[in-house]
Amino acid sequence: GDALIHREVVGYLPICRIEGAHPESGFDEDFQMEQQANAEFIAAASPATVLALLDELEKMQAQSSKWCEAFHKAVSVGARYEERIAELEAREQKNLAEERQRVIDGLCTIGETAWEIEEYMKEWDAKHPHEAATAGIGVKGE
Repeated sequence: GDALIHREVVGYLPICRIEGAHPESGFDEDFQMEQQANAEFIAAASPATVLALLDELEKMQAQSSKWCEAFHKAVSVGARYEERIAELEAREQKNLAEERQRVIDGLCTIGETAWEIEEYMKEWDAKHPHEAATAGIGVKGE
């Protein structure tokens, strides 16, 4: 007998001929239901449906590739920015260390003792906490 599928607009339509799917086939109800399900699957898995699904899959894969490419580009740009930031921070730290050393050298030039230089630099660091912290020098109270 014919396996039938119900369509609300037109009622029952034969979808394919499959043995045992029709209620009057003489087979038990479980077998009839299984055969009906098989017939519905066969009807749904037509070549046109499979081709449409393949087209959709190809579109999704192409879109996925574009997203992956955009992600990798963003990661690359982010890495370059991080490198540049690190470079600028290192340059700033070097400049601050050089400035601090110039202060120490100047104090040495005018004959200050090591103890006087140390005391002066503590005061200098306290007056310039941002510079001292950037140069990696601990300032009391931090």
